[in-house]
Amino acid sequence: MTRSAVAILDGDIRGALLLNPLGFPALLFLLVTPVWILTDLILRRQSFYKEYRRAETILRKPFVAIIAVILVLANWVWNIYKEG
Repeated sequence: MTRSAVAILDGDIRGALLLNPLGFPALLFLLVTPVWILTDLILRRQSFYKEYRRAETILRKPFVAIIAVILVLANWVWNIYKEG
């Protein structure tokens, strides 16, 4: 994911997609999270924590967890396939 994120930042969207499609959501998360947490600290809110707890509740549902595992496995297979 790191190489994919660097490729995105360099403007190589196609290359980033070929390296690892999960680099896009990972980079988005890494860019948004610190700003959100800092905003919460400054404004003395807990919106990030509340959304984190909500996301955790959703991810604990078996159907959602199975889909997440399938996506990660599909990405793993994709990375093995493209290297072979």
